[in-house]
Amino acid sequence: MKYFILIVGALLASVGYAYLVYAHERSDFYIFLGVYSLLFGCYVFWVKADFSFKWKITMGIVFRLICIAALPILSDDYFRFFWDGTLLTNGFNPYLYLPTDFVHTPVAAQLGLTQALYHSLNSPSYYTVYPPLNQAIFALAAWLSLGDIWGAVVLMRLVILLAEFGALYFLIKLLNHYQLPQNQLLWYWLNPLVIIEATGNLHFEAVMFAFLLGGIYFLQVKKNLPLGALFFALAISTKLIPLLLMPLMWRYLGFKKGFWFCTLVGFFLLLSFLPFVSMKLIANFGSSLELYFQKFEFNASVYYVLRMIGFQVYGYNLIATLGRVLSVLSLVGILGIAFFSLQHKARDLPIAVLWSLAFYYLLATTVHPWYALMLVGLSVFTPYRFACVWSFTVVFSYSAYQSLDYQENLYWVALEYVLVLVYLVWECFGEKTTDSNFFTP
Repeated sequence: MKYFILIVGALLASVGYAYLVYAHERSDFYIFLGVYSLLFGCYVFWVKADFSFKWKITMGIVFRLICIAALPILSDDYFRFFWDGTLLTNGFNPYLYLPTDFVHTPVAAQLGLTQALYHSLNSPSYYTVYPPLNQAIFALAAWLSLGDIWGAVVLMRLVILLAEFGALYFLIKLLNHYQLPQNQLLWYWLNPLVIIEATGNLHFEAVMFAFLLGGIYFLQVKKNLPLGALFFALAISTKLIPLLLMPLMWRYLGFKKGFWFCTLVGFFLLLSFLPFVSMKLIANFGSSLELYFQKFEFNASVYYVLRMIGFQVYGYNLIATLGRVLSVLSLVGILGIAFFSLQHKARDLPIAVLWSLAFYYLLATTVHPWYALMLVGLSVFTPYRFACVWSFTVVFSYSAYQSLDYQENLYWVALEYVLVLVYLVWECFGEKTTDSNFFTP
């Protein structure tokens, strides 16, 4: 009987995933929220239910394979992926050309970079900020697909699927190393946000997470510093976020090993940038990053409160100042976790990484739903589940897509963070949940 319930539930969930990745209209927020809520309820039930572990792993594979042929509905980032990949396969350095300038050149149409594709880009007036490994994946997909955007999407999704299997492997190895139940990885593997945003919406946080886990695995289990540094550099070369974790790694490894680790990471990262080296590279890349911190704002928490106060006191948006200040505070907080809370026990490292990234995102000016993927993944090594709660509430931010101008509904944003913070406070202070020294009463 229990497997009948499992199969029926899996079939219904499969229909839900198929709808969200193939048929959903992005503006239909309440329909999305209803379907997602059902999927999330099934997810919590399956993690806790007394079913075979292999069955649960298989369900996660099936749900991901359902997404294989879909064009992303909830994100339009893939247009820029294809644009950058097409440039690179044709010998153009994607870090040097603004789409707003390149689209008007005669060669643009010859490469398939059409006006229609250009108008689908969400940031055509900014230089690309995707690191080298991401660019290599974009280029490989554009080349193998022969310039067909659907084919490129499918190929990029296959890369993400491979990374997901890599993450699954490292999750199992690390859980065994920490002497934790393998069942805990299901909080990540069956999470609907992970499935929809990584495989479905083509976000490379899943690839970054797999490399990050590989780095931790080779450092802690295999005691292989060079391989650990290589995987860590590959994570940064996919997404820049792991750069924030360098103080943690130095502190955990000790001064001497930490120095060599950071040096090797820097060396491997430099190698990845070498094919793109240009006098304009740093300036262009840096200008887009600066604009990201000083202009972009979406689904923020602390920043929105400070922005509201700024409007009341000064009468205008203080993002240019607040972006810098909050970035500095994030760095100070991460340094504090590294030097005052992080111990040298193996299990302390993923806990410290979890708290560091959570602190950073709470102070960030932009928090897209897929940013929560790493938090969910890291939480499997800890007794904390606030990241899983966040993986539900973070989709409230999609209420912004109800209008054509993507106007955020701040009531939904407030509800998102209130629920997460209440649960976080309860986990940390409501009862003793961990034997580590992190936020315990």
